[in-house]
Amino acid sequence: MIVKRVAGAIGAELRSINLGDGIDPEVARSLRALLNEHEVLFLRDQSITPSDQKSLAAVFGPLQTHPAYRTVEDLPEVKATAEGAVRLRNGNPGMVIAHDVEYGDEVWASYEGRAVAVGRFKAGELHPSRVFNHPQDA
Repeated sequence: MIVKRVAGAIGAELRSINLGDGIDPEVARSLRALLNEHEVLFLRDQSITPSDQKSLAAVFGPLQTHPAYRTVEDLPEVKATAEGAVRLRNGNPGMVIAHDVEYGDEVWASYEGRAVAVGRFKAGELHPSRVFNHPQDA
């Protein structure tokens, strides 16, 4: 890993590191130390999955969800499209964008940061078993 200072007071660009290859304990220690030293890290041109992003975030401490938004513990998240969110809110299968899930997995869908539904992922759609209705969506 190559470290290049990018500003006088804070910031470093990290080169020759591919987060998509995984983060072993030694790399995790280095990232934490570099963040403490430089306060801002730039990792350009990374091709990572949402799962990789979650692993990177966990290097720096426990992950948290925003208290204003409901989440569903222990289930993978998929993102509903705008049309998919409308269909899901009405109890119908809706189109979702999914990573790291397989046909038949139980997942929860969000749209614009809010939980929409829980159900089974099948062929690019979520088939809801439970729908979340938010007063502001009415």
